[in-house]
Amino acid sequence: MSGAPIGGETISGARTGGPLRNLLRVLETRPAFGIGLFAVFYGVGVVGHLLDGVRPTMLLITPYFLPAMGLLALATLLAPTGEPSRSRFWAWAGGTFAATWALEVLGVHTGIVFGEYVYGRGLGAPILGVPPLIGFNWVLVCLGMLIWVTSAEAWWVARRREEGRTFKGGRTFEGGREDGHLPRPILALAAAVLATGFDWVMEPVAIGLGYWSWAGGDIPLQNYVAWFAIALGASLAWLYLLPRAIRTATRLPAWHVLAQLLFFAALRVGLFSG
Repeated sequence: MSGAPIGGETISGARTGGPLRNLLRVLETRPAFGIGLFAVFYGVGVVGHLLDGVRPTMLLITPYFLPAMGLLALATLLAPTGEPSRSRFWAWAGGTFAATWALEVLGVHTGIVFGEYVYGRGLGAPILGVPPLIGFNWVLVCLGMLIWVTSAEAWWVARRREEGRTFKGGRTFEGGREDGHLPRPILALAAAVLATGFDWVMEPVAIGLGYWSWAGGDIPLQNYVAWFAIALGASLAWLYLLPRAIRTATRLPAWHVLAQLLFFAALRVGLFSG
């Protein structure tokens, strides 16, 4: 059974008028709806964590809340379309999940990746010492930061095109001969820096809420070096393997990672700034 086009693509496998198709249509045509949901749910999460009497309930639902928000961020990419570019995205996401989870397992058992640390139960039951949710959140953080970087670069290129500005070597936009986009390694470096900054904001909150703990109590510099290197590798893979069309198919993951960042920043200030 064929589906209706959403964002120029045909979504199959969803029955006409079904709830999945309706949700996908709303999220694709009205991204503000998804952004609003992130704002409401993460806002409630901030308030709930700040209230002593409610915080235990918030911690209890965290292993279910975070995957639900992540799936919402990826909702418009979940419907099957049969397009090779969509398959490439899921290959990247699956590879990133597997690679980051495996590195986390190696790190927990050897300390050679991030440093000496162990996971608590705050992110769900661990497998080989690491909750699977960790790999999923790696995907979401890297993807969200990549979308922010490439969106900012696209805005910059559009502005220069409108102004008729020239680029290095005298290249211009005249006749569409040059698109003026930045080299992909530069974009990957920027995304890796943002992802590492995300971890810097998150770390004291995650430790305080019992997500994980470090040997000796201090966060080692090695952790941030590993975050940068891993995020850089994931970003390079995304930029080189995925065509631009699928890289700009949705911006919901960018808004999701921003909501997460603000969530952790608010709790860092409200609970762990002392």
